[in-house]
Amino acid sequence: MAKKGYKQTEEHKRHISESLKGRIAWNKNKPCSEETKKKVSESLKGKIGPNSRAWKGNDVGYTALHMWINKNYPKKGICSWCGKKGYTEYANISGEYKRDINDFVELCVPCHRILDRK
Repeated sequence: MAKKGYKQTEEHKRHISESLKGRIAWNKNKPCSEETKKKVSESLKGKIGPNSRAWKGNDVGYTALHMWINKNYPKKGICSWCGKKGYTEYANISGEYKRDINDFVELCVPCHRILDRK
């Protein structure tokens, strides 16, 4: 382990990497006991979703919001404007980027670019 503020040389990093290659994790393929599973479950309760410390609600960034939309609302592959089938993208209507599916429309790339220019 490097001391705080000390940068390891590339040669040293390479040496460490080589020495660790081929090692198998101590717990690989070992099942957890029911007690361990229960402890892990209890420790994670309230830490996922709206109760998480990292939860930002509607105050998320552009990328995170699009990831949420794509995960929760699969695309149909049909443009809502021109009806063209194929690759589509979710486009924001209001420009406010709210966590609301009604604020997004599924468009083909050309129609999405037209909407963005308005």
